[in-house]
Amino acid sequence: MRLEGTTRDELAGAVEALLAADSVLITRERKGREEVDDLRPSVLALAVADPASDTAADPTGRTVGLVAELSTQPRGVRPVELVRGLIAVSGGTPGANLEGVAAGGRPGRIPVLDRACRTQQWIERDGLRQEPLLGRVVPAGADRAVHALGRAS
Repeated sequence: MRLEGTTRDELAGAVEALLAADSVLITRERKGREEVDDLRPSVLALAVADPASDTAADPTGRTVGLVAELSTQPRGVRPVELVRGLIAVSGGTPGANLEGVAAGGRPGRIPVLDRACRTQQWIERDGLRQEPLLGRVVPAGADRAVHALGRAS
């Protein structure tokens, strides 16, 4: 993920706070209604990206990279929900109007999601991770657009 509106040090502090927390409560919208849910069990790993890779990804330096390993159990986590969790552990109020002001009225830098990109997806079986799409053979035929399979995201 790429976040703007925060510094590397501020983001690192929020990451540490989130990982150290027993629970991180956020408000999610599910099936048209809002509910409070604990984000923490779904965050397996979280780290600020290496500065060298940050420069390669954003030469302007306006965004900071964040690498997350998220589970779909007990619930999947949307990138914006993870950002809300980072705001919550930093003392902000996720879901409130956060136009440059953190909780308590103090000026603050609020992380804003700039870009999110899924790089891998796994299925865990017997403690081992498996890529679900590797080794899958799709027969070519007149009714199959084989070139589209390589471009699927």
